[in-house]
Amino acid sequence: MEDIRDLSFISSPIVINLSDVKKFCEVTGDTQQFHLAPEQAKKSFFGCLVAPGAFISSLVIKTMWEMHARLNLFPDYEVLNLKSKVKYVQPVRIGDAVTYEWKVISQQVARFKESYCPVVLWEVTVTNQSGEIVAKNTCEFGYVG
Repeated sequence: MEDIRDLSFISSPIVINLSDVKKFCEVTGDTQQFHLAPEQAKKSFFGCLVAPGAFISSLVIKTMWEMHARLNLFPDYEVLNLKSKVKYVQPVRIGDAVTYEWKVISQQVARFKESYCPVVLWEVTVTNQSGEIVAKNTCEFGYVG
């Protein structure tokens, strides 16, 4: 198992657009007007259109695959999301560009079925185009090969 304890990675920026948010809201049933309707969103708590927090969290997986591809990280393993925790710090507006910064918190080997596999606990900090933190995640991934 390669030692990745000092590894960090910053994703490419992802621009949050209304089309993707609408698709996500349709699939999940989160049809709150501050996600979908510009005029109603202006009257909401947020004062504008904002992306669902779960949408921002789901992009962790997209950036995880980007990280694995760019760094050739555990190429012969399947990735299992064992545990995730998120704290939303501030809303993400439609048009914001978010970036995901990954850092290893810990790395260990754990028994999974008949073999041992790497388990990595990641801290993922999500920032907007102004460098403001919008969410903080911890994700534990198991790498089974």
